[in-house]
Amino acid sequence: MLKKLLPILLCLLFTSPVLARDWLGCWHEDKAEGLTGLERCAWREGERLRLAPAFMRRTRFGRDGLGALVIAGQWYYVKRDGRLLPVVTFDNGPDYFEEGLTRSLQSGGIAWYDRSFRQVIAPRYDWGAPFYKGRAEVCRGCVESAPDGDGHRSMVGGEWGVIDRHGRAVEPLKALKASSPGAASSGNPFQLPAAR
Repeated sequence: MLKKLLPILLCLLFTSPVLARDWLGCWHEDKAEGLTGLERCAWREGERLRLAPAFMRRTRFGRDGLGALVIAGQWYYVKRDGRLLPVVTFDNGPDYFEEGLTRSLQSGGIAWYDRSFRQVIAPRYDWGAPFYKGRAEVCRGCVESAPDGDGHRSMVGGEWGVIDRHGRAVEPLKALKASSPGAASSGNPFQLPAAR
């Protein structure tokens, strides 16, 4: 009897969803140990990432109910229920929430999300800056520059403009000119207009 069951048991063992998972490594702020890496913390189910419950129990969450972690080189904010929001890497960490919004690359464009992970501005631009005084610089057709001596990159070329917190154009997109103020240093000729 055991000889007949052994092949079935082995098949079940090696096709078990837990064992068959392609585990991903993570870094997060651990409640007890600070910044900690874990080899088997997340896996993909189709297009969705799932987090191991043991990993979630150890993650430090802020007063806003969000934790931050890196999965396979990508920064995410995570909610206690396991929902994840991939965000732009900024200053070696997850993008800050500026004026209540953070940036996320979605479908090849930049989108802005609030702390509940609600998309506030859809991805209509290739890149966008954080909001400051109700405005954010945006571009289409811009590309990432080579790193400078400190390893920092910037966005250059393309057409640049300014939007408000509703995604409406405050300054329409226009092409850069080499003689534009600021174009040589930042790749962007616009200075943010004062909030009205």
